Amino acid sequence: MSAWTPILRERSLYLNPFYTEKSDKVLIPNNSSRHIKLWKNYYCRYMPGYRSTLDVLTQRY
Repeated sequence: MSAWTPILRERSLYLNPFYTEKSDKVLIPNNSSRHIKLWKNYYCRYMPGYRSTLDVLTQRY
């Protein structure tokens, strides 16, 4: 049996009632530098020699 079988059998349980196929609304991501720093710290956390913003701040005080 496929993993999709129970999902397709009870499809209404998994459908988003707020989804509209013909919607013209576009999601615009927030690309301010304040938000990018969080991701930079996350993705670079295993890079040798990388110091996150939190590391720099905790060593300062």
